Amino acid sequence: MSSAFTIDEAARRIGTYQWVEMRLFEVLGGWVEVVPELEAKMMLARHCYHHAWHAQLWHKVLPRLPDDVGERPRVAANQSVEALVGALCDQRRPDSTIEKLVGVYRVLLPNAIAAYQAHLSSASEVTDGPTNRCLGLALADERADMREGEALLESLIVTEARTGSMTETAPRRRQASDHQRMLEAILGPDGGAG
Repeated sequence: MSSAFTIDEAARRIGTYQWVEMRLFEVLGGWVEVVPELEAKMMLARHCYHHAWHAQLWHKVLPRLPDDVGERPRVAANQSVEALVGALCDQRRPDSTIEKLVGVYRVLLPNAIAAYQAHLSSASEVTDGPTNRCLGLALADERADMREGEALLESLIVTEARTGSMTETAPRRRQASDHQRMLEAILGPDGGAG
C-alpha cells in the first residue's frame, strides 16, 4: 500500500508540523517567566520541552530529495495558522493565564491533534513507518498535555472565583469562551487546515 501523500506533500506537512512544534516550544517557554501561577509555570515548562522534542522528531523524518539544496523551509500551513500563533505571542495584549491556556489547550492543540490524526489515517503502514511512529508519539503527548492543560485551566477558572462569591465564575468562563471564539475565528471554519 502506498502513501496518500507525494514526497512534496509529506515534506510540506512535516515541515509545518515542525514549525508549529517549534513555535509552541518558544511560546510556552516564554510564558514560564510571565505567568504568576506556580502550577502553570511548572506545566508550561514541562510541555514546552515536549514540543521541542516533537520538532526534533519532525526534523529527522522530513523527506529530502536528491536535488534539495540545503534544508527545506519550515513554514506555517497557511496564514491563519501563522496568525493564530502570532495572536498567542502578541506581547502588546495584556492577557491572563486563562487566555494563554485557552489559546494552546482549547484551540491550537486540538487542531494539531486533528491534523496529526488525519495524517495518520491517510498514511501507509508500509511506506510511512517512521512518520507514523512520530505521529503516534506526538499524538500521545499532545493528548496527555491537552488533558492536563484543560484540567489546570478549569481549576484556574474556579479557584480564582473562590476569592469572592461563586458568581465570579461566570465572568471567567465568559472570558475563556470569548477568547476561544476569537482565536477560532482567526483559524476559520477549516481549523487552519492547509
